[in-house]
Amino acid sequence: MAATNQIRTVARFVFAMNIGIISTRLACTDGVSLETAKLATVLRRKGHQIFYCACELDGDVPDVLAPELHFTDPVALLII
Repeated sequence: MAATNQIRTVARFVFAMNIGIISTRLACTDGVSLETAKLATVLRRKGHQIFYCACELDGDVPDVLAPELHFTDPVALLII
């Protein structure tokens, strides 16, 4: 049984990935932000590194702020 746990631990670090989550907003308590936080927690527990890119991020969420991703950006409005 101990050998199986060791294999799982090694596999967790060997296959760890860098995962980027891109969204228009990851802030407040909207459904997308809450579900993204839950997903990120599970992925971190599996040993993966999580990165975020959004136009609006909560204070405790690190990474890249990209204002041009906001749905009120002039370029985004041209798409609609």
